[in-house]
Amino acid sequence: LYNVPEFYSLGLGDPYPVSAINGYGTGDLLDQVVKDLPKPDPDAEEKLDDIPKFAIVGRPNAGKSSLINAFIGEDRHIVTDIAGTTRDSIYTRYDKFGFDFYLVDTAGIRKKQKVSEDIEYYSVIRSIRAIEASDVCILMIDATRGIESQDGNIFSLIQRNKKGLVVCVNKWDLIEDRSLEAQKRYEAAVRSKFAPFTDFPILFTSALTKQRIYKVLETAI
Repeated sequence: LYNVPEFYSLGLGDPYPVSAINGYGTGDLLDQVVKDLPKPDPDAEEKLDDIPKFAIVGRPNAGKSSLINAFIGEDRHIVTDIAGTTRDSIYTRYDKFGFDFYLVDTAGIRKKQKVSEDIEYYSVIRSIRAIEASDVCILMIDATRGIESQDGNIFSLIQRNKKGLVVCVNKWDLIEDRSLEAQKRYEAAVRSKFAPFTDFPILFTSALTKQRIYKVLETAI
C-alpha cells in the first residue's frame, strides 16, 4: 500500500489498490464503477414484457448470430467458425418495416455430457431461460449437418414450455441439391424426428445470402 501514492504521478485520478487473491479494495472499486452507470429504469422490465420476444435457439454454429446480423443489417453479433462464440443471451430490439419485437440471440445448446467449462454451463442455462421467457422460438438447424438428437432435445424443451415455434433449416445455400423434392424430403425427416408434434412451419433459409429470412419474421409474428 505504501507504493500507491506513486500512481498519482500518472495524472489519471485516484488509484484504487485491490487484491484479487483476497478481495481487498474491490468493494471501493465497484462502488466507483457503479456510480458512473446510468440509473436503472424501474419501468424497463415492464416495457420488455409488453413487446414480443423471439428467441433464436439451436446447436452451436447453426447460424443464430448470423441470422440476427442479417435481420438488423450490421455485424453487431460476433460470428466465427468456432462453435460457442456466443456466451450470453443478447436482446436486440427490431423495429423496422412495421415490426416491433425483441430478437434474442442465445448460446448454442450442446448435450450435457459435452459441456465441460463452467462458463458454457451458465451460457446454456441462460439459453434455457431465454426459451422460457420468449413468445416464439426460432429453432435453427444446420442443413449441412442434418438433424441430430440434440435438435430433438431442444425441440422438446420448447414444446414443454408451450412456446410458438418456427423451424429454420439454415445454410441451405450450401446444399448441392436444393430442389423442391429435396426440400420435401428434408421437411419429412424433420417432422418424423419431432413426431408426434408436427404442426409447425419449416423454412429453408440462408443467413449469408438472406434467402427467406424475412419470411421467418412474418411467420414468427
